[in-house]
Amino acid sequence: MVTQFKTASEFDTAIAQDKLVVVDFYATWCGPCKMIAPMIEKFSEQYPQAAFYKLDVDELGEVAQKERSLCYANFGSFQEW
Repeated sequence: MVTQFKTASEFDTAIAQDKLVVVDFYATWCGPCKMIAPMIEKFSEQYPQAAFYKLDVDELGEVAQKERSLCYANFGSFQEW
């Protein structure tokens, strides 16, 4: 299951987890983002040991800017060591 971030604090909490966190940085109007979305769902089912999230760069632009993910259909992975 892919979870949608609603706030910057949700993002901060998620990336602090003790497991791999994969974030799909997307925009609702982005064609390639829409094409990739089913693959993200599939990966989330295939790899339950990782946490999968989506972040709308138009809604949470400050997070996207902080993570330097200003392009669309972009992925970030985070893991605390």
